[in-house]
Amino acid sequence: MAGLFLASGVKSWLGRLAGLALMVAPHLLGAPQPPASVPVIPPDLAALYSARALGLSLIGWLALASLLFRLMPEDGREQPTAVAEAVDTR
Repeated sequence: MAGLFLASGVKSWLGRLAGLALMVAPHLLGAPQPPASVPVIPPDLAALYSARALGLSLIGWLALASLLFRLMPEDGREQPTAVAEAVDTR
């Protein structure tokens, strides 16, 4: 924020250069890197997240399939009136 303010809000060239330097500095220096041997997420927490995400996606797909099964007619069966009116393009 300070770099943007100095680059655009100050009329002197020295202030604008200081603002530009403040905006470019993080890109030149970079963020500190964590040690490579330390895992970011514990394995048991990652496994629990994966299991819950897969379980919830299974529940979502089953709910969608059951909804579509109820709304889509079989051959020879009449559509519910709300669906028939929505599909009718006359």
